[in-house]
Amino acid sequence: MEDASRTAPSGRKRPEGPLFRNRDHTDWWFGDTFADFGAALSLIAHPLLVVAVTGSVAGAGIGGLLFGIARWRAR
Repeated sequence: MEDASRTAPSGRKRPEGPLFRNRDHTDWWFGDTFADFGAALSLIAHPLLVVAVTGSVAGAGIGGLLFGIARWRAR
């Protein structure tokens, strides 16, 4: 009989060793990290784009505020 502590609830065998050696975990971790980096970068890029297009710093502030509110509501 297989040790119950080494099986997942789905009945599959749990991977052994540290998580950084588990390919599924590292793929998920890198994907999530790059997604968070892209989201943070867009908080800077969108207001700068508004300044470049319109030349208005106030418009960049309003655009950044609206973009931040939209991201906050999307959670």
